[in-house]
Amino acid sequence: MRTLHIPVKSTVPIILTEDIISRLPNKIALVMPVQHIHKRDEVIAQLHRAGKEVVLPQGYHTRHDGQVLGCDQAEGHGIDADAYLCVADGAFHPKALATADIPVFVYDLSRNELHQMDPGLKQKILGRRKGALARFYTAKTVGVLVTTKPGQRRLEQVHKLRQMFPKKAFYCFGADTMNLKECVNFPFVEVWVNTACPRMEDDHQQLDRPLINARDIAEVLMF
Repeated sequence: MRTLHIPVKSTVPIILTEDIISRLPNKIALVMPVQHIHKRDEVIAQLHRAGKEVVLPQGYHTRHDGQVLGCDQAEGHGIDADAYLCVADGAFHPKALATADIPVFVYDLSRNELHQMDPGLKQKILGRRKGALARFYTAKTVGVLVTTKPGQRRLEQVHKLRQMFPKKAFYCFGADTMNLKECVNFPFVEVWVNTACPRMEDDHQQLDRPLINARDIAEVLMF
């Protein structure tokens, strides 16, 4: 069965005042979620009129230049700019850039205000990942979360981990929609490895064991 994706366009106006633009550095990497991407050129024009240089990052799984996905954190690295400007509603999409190499400014359309993302959030996320990775190395039993959702089903990562760590016992838990609270019913699992949406790590507090994304293990082990 074919799936048809139809983006819904937001009607919220995006107006960057002189005060907002004056707080931004000279070279901006502009990103927006899909519901606002049709107003991208309007935002670029506002920044250009104020003398700002604008670059548009291209994510791994995005359709448009300058589009940000909440589930794809790859946009945050390797960008030649002074800072990110994420124009979005709320904190979900901007948080995908939390580990970026450059500062992240967020223009929150739900509040009509600009703020800079707390740099301490990056250290908190990276510190938690480091601890979860250390637990993975020492664990003998590993629970692997696998989803049946198209685009998030990454069984090849499971096979690779089994090959690289033959002495570990891997138990796969599959579902369409994951409910992390159910994981407490499997106390023999020492650490959870997530192969589904990487933003599931935001809900790690629901678990009584560490949670690490398979992609983070892959980055360290280069597979």
